[in-house]
Amino acid sequence: MKTKSFFLLMFFLPIVTNAQSSFQKFIAHVNSLSGSTQEKTAAVDSFMNYARSKGIPFIEQDTAYFIYRGNVQYAAVTGDFNSWTPAKSPMKHIPGTDFFYFAQKFEQDARVEYKLKPDNGSEIQDPENPHKVSGGFGFNSELAMPGYVQPWEIEYKSSIPHGSLNEKSLYSTYAKRTYRLKVYLPEEYSYNLEKHYPVIYLHDGFDYIDYGRALNVLDNLIDSAKIEPVIAVFLQYYDRADDYTSKNRQNFRKFVSEELVSFIDSDYRTERTSSSRVIAGVSSGANISLLTACFNSSVFGKCGIFTGAFNVNNYEALNTLSQLSLLPVKFFSVRATYDFWFSYDMNRLKQILDSKGYEYKWTELPQGHTWGTWRSTLDEMLAYFFPKTASEVRTKDSAPGNGFSLQQNYPNPFNPSTEILFSIPEKSFAELKVYDLLGREVSCLFAGELKEGLHSAHFDAAGLSSGIYYYTLKAGCLMQTRKMMLLQ
Repeated sequence: MKTKSFFLLMFFLPIVTNAQSSFQKFIAHVNSLSGSTQEKTAAVDSFMNYARSKGIPFIEQDTAYFIYRGNVQYAAVTGDFNSWTPAKSPMKHIPGTDFFYFAQKFEQDARVEYKLKPDNGSEIQDPENPHKVSGGFGFNSELAMPGYVQPWEIEYKSSIPHGSLNEKSLYSTYAKRTYRLKVYLPEEYSYNLEKHYPVIYLHDGFDYIDYGRALNVLDNLIDSAKIEPVIAVFLQYYDRADDYTSKNRQNFRKFVSEELVSFIDSDYRTERTSSSRVIAGVSSGANISLLTACFNSSVFGKCGIFTGAFNVNNYEALNTLSQLSLLPVKFFSVRATYDFWFSYDMNRLKQILDSKGYEYKWTELPQGHTWGTWRSTLDEMLAYFFPKTASEVRTKDSAPGNGFSLQQNYPNPFNPSTEILFSIPEKSFAELKVYDLLGREVSCLFAGELKEGLHSAHFDAAGLSSGIYYYTLKAGCLMQTRKMMLLQ
């Protein structure tokens, strides 16, 4: 037993230290074994122990290795990167073992969702990967490359104020249907009685709450003063296809822009201008959002489009936008590069926005057509439409006198500039510096004496390469470091 352990240790030592692909070294080693199946199984078991310590899928540089073990004849990977078509990504089998694998190159900041498909059975979550993302079709396994920054804003925080949620229903005389909705009110709404609030209307509303974690996003962004407090209306469809893309779409659009807006304005303290209203949605919900913005720009002056599915009715929404004169509408759009189904739709949208001269923000990222993508970009849309300036920032965790704090930069990832907020508990000499992955200083944002309280710093990364950077705050004997991602 000692001999076998020593052999395996000597095999895996170069795996850890050699710059050459350790996975390919492992494959070559197992294939070179001419002994018993037991010997190959022992080598696979040892590699699996090592791989689990690093994370599965096993990532080396720009390549992710998907792994499956089972007594099957065939296995495949299906996910964002192959349009959820397992036949495109069959896994290789190592003879004499139960080990299957598939290699795929990704961008360093890529995030994709996937499942495994053994034999002709059902698609399954990766049993070796604990990272899951929920969506309309159940849970998918998640692969996040090393440069991907997980969205902090989707997590629930018990220590911050939370908004309230009111459930309503409204009958539409246009659609001849009753629609359900939930209305989010920011925590301050109950006591800031003189204030009126902008409103965001979200299609697939209940899914935005369940899968998009929109309540957490709103609470966290408001608490950290990334956005102005807003009212959010989560509108649930009656029949998704009929309301968003089929025969009822025009009646549904009229219901939203006339009946629903009037209902919300009469029941709540809202800002009643088009520039204070956002209509937004994902996929087919983006289709009805764009149609509504086109025909009702006097009501909705802002439109959010998340990987829009515009290929219905002969591209009606895009054609309408193209044919109309410049509308008083500001756009925010998310295009996922692994969303191959609607890449044409989003590319054409951008062409129209550019040719017409619209004001818009365009976010493009290596992800897929999933709720994992949409929930991680909701904050960008909110911050774009309803930003709060750094000079106004006061949060529970970083208010003057509340101690030493270095907050996550925003936006993150960023291109090419970002804001960093920090606080110190007492007057002292402070330094805020940025470093690259090798620990080399790339920028000194501040070095000098500061008074107690909250401060902000602007970091402009123009001229720097894309990648991960670290920023460190030192004040007296206190120090804190955070990570950020630059995408040029």
